[in-house]
Amino acid sequence: MVCRCSSPAEHERRAADSAAQSHRYEQESKDTKIRKLEAEILSMTPDPTKYEILEAEPVGDWLVMKVKFPSCTKCEFEGTKILVFAHISPLTALKWREIDPHFRRPPRDAMSAPKPHQAPSPTARFPATKEGWDDALAYARSKVR
Repeated sequence: MVCRCSSPAEHERRAADSAAQSHRYEQESKDTKIRKLEAEILSMTPDPTKYEILEAEPVGDWLVMKVKFPSCTKCEFEGTKILVFAHISPLTALKWREIDPHFRRPPRDAMSAPKPHQAPSPTARFPATKEGWDDALAYARSKVR
C-alpha cells in the first residue's frame, strides 16, 4: 500500500485517528456484548420483590411455599420454586415484601439480619413439580419434632 499523506505529521495524525476509531469500535462491541450478557443474567435471576405465592402449607413451625417469580423468564420450571422455611409462621410470611430463593449464609449480626419484610434464606429448595412439592412437605414433616 502506498502512503498518500502530504507530510509525516499528517501520516501520524491519520494513524492516530485510525487507531482511536478502531479502539472505539472494539469498545462499543464489548459494551454490546456486556449488555446482552447482563440481560441474560437478569432473565435467569428472580427479582425478589416481584413474586406470586401459588401454594403455601404450614407444617408445624415450618412453612412450605410454591412461589413464582415472573421476572425469571429463563429459570427452570418457568420461574416457579418450591421453598421450605424453618421456624416461620404463615402470619410472618404475610408480612414479607421480598423473597430471595437463593441460599445465603446466616447473618452474623443484627445489622445484616433479614428485616421483617424480607424472607430469610430458605432451609431447602425443591423442583417445582408435584414430586418436588411432596418431597418438600415430607422434608418439613421430618424436621417437626
